[in-house]
Amino acid sequence: MEELLKRGLGIHHSGVLPILKEVVEMLFQRSLVKILFATETFAMGVNMPARTVLFDSISKHDGTNFRNLLPGEYIQMAGRAGRRGLDTTGTVIIMCKAGVPQKVDLHRMMLVCYH
Repeated sequence: MEELLKRGLGIHHSGVLPILKEVVEMLFQRSLVKILFATETFAMGVNMPARTVLFDSISKHDGTNFRNLLPGEYIQMAGRAGRRGLDTTGTVIIMCKAGVPQKVDLHRMMLVCYH
């Protein structure tokens, strides 16, 4: 991981040792990590905004099966795009490597409101 960090690349997921995740978070906050490959663990409970958030899929494994992201999961991660006070906008990219998602699935994931 040291070589990646020297090049401005970071990795953050549940399999990374906690001390290494902390180092990656500190370097990311200081803009020394320019590209971060992360799972949703990075978005949970940590104020780490980014200019762009890229999803390689809109599905996740829940321990048993693959399912589409729930609205709260999507919003939590996509909401990292755009750094308050630094960016006027944030960018969210969804890659379609498994085919273009159905419009209804995207709508359900992105636009379902909680009342």
